[in-house]
Amino acid sequence: MALTTPDVLRDERLPAVSTLLGHGAPGLLAELLGVPAGRIDSLRAELALYRPGRRLAVRYRAELRQNGTGPRPPATLAARAVAGDGPRLEAWIYPDDPELPGLPFVSDGRLVRTILDGLGAPPGAPSLSQYAYRPGKRAVLEARCSGRRMFLKVVPPRRIAAMRDVHERLSNLPEAPACYGASAGMGLLLLEARPGEELSERLRRPDGWLPPPEVVI
Repeated sequence: MALTTPDVLRDERLPAVSTLLGHGAPGLLAELLGVPAGRIDSLRAELALYRPGRRLAVRYRAELRQNGTGPRPPATLAARAVAGDGPRLEAWIYPDDPELPGLPFVSDGRLVRTILDGLGAPPGAPSLSQYAYRPGKRAVLEARCSGRRMFLKVVPPRRIAAMRDVHERLSNLPEAPACYGASAGMGLLLLEARPGEELSERLRRPDGWLPPPEVVI
């Protein structure tokens, strides 16, 4: 998703929309992050979650300069605007998402094995990679331990009880992924990876054929 021109979107209740999705985004993000504008060397919007008149969250891919010494590896930035009596604006650098308190911990290689042990994961040196990220909503990391593939979901802690209840209700279905464990305090849920084609991949196939609902998990 390329940044739009500032006039493409106008939202009276969320005036920052045109800036966050326009050419003014680097300057606004630098201001919100409290860094010099020159540190953001390049910026590309990858995902926008928009409810007109209510809220907008944007995920960006960025290159950040360190003390003018040159570009660093690409970073993920996010910004959020929420309507209200005084519209709220905030931005952060992944993994410091204010709604996902567990994300910085599972992104720290020094801590992740201890966290996985607490969630009942198989032993072994873990390998984690970012699988999905929706700012303020959820993150999914793909984890591998001793040849086993798992998915570590990170959500706002208030959602964990309901999510775990759903997985427990589905546990008698052989196709449902097993739940290793959960942490309500950090908003973490560790699930077994199941074989098969992902629905998102099927939707992108040119033949347009979709499986019947009874075989979709």
